Amino acid sequence: MQPLEVTASAGRRRAVVTADGVELVSAARGLGPAAVMDHLNDRPGWNCTACGESWPCETARERLLEEFRAFPTTLTIYLSAQMYDALGDLVAEGQIVPGNLFERFVAWARKAAVAPRGDDEGGPAPEIGS
Repeated sequence: MQPLEVTASAGRRRAVVTADGVELVSAARGLGPAAVMDHLNDRPGWNCTACGESWPCETARERLLEEFRAFPTTLTIYLSAQMYDALGDLVAEGQIVPGNLFERFVAWARKAAVAPRGDDEGGPAPEIGS
């Protein structure tokens, strides 16, 4: 099977799909042009391929926030899709589904968008025009 390359509209993330799976490639700051992101999910167990922690691990979260910093809604949609894929994989494997999937996959990204790094208050985002 020939690889199929899909590029996001921002041109910062590529996914190369082959018969063996998906390889995500990133050009995010600090990773160099088209550096392979090594902190990816390992399906069907959904642990990080690099550090073995539950995915998304801390490094994956930092890289995802950097990549999607201009598009926080897109990050939330992406992570929601990953959460549902994880749910399907875990159920298909007969595993007990953790009760924290939403927090693990989606809630942290929303909190980061509302209270960016350095904002310890964590309150709601200021209204536009104020």
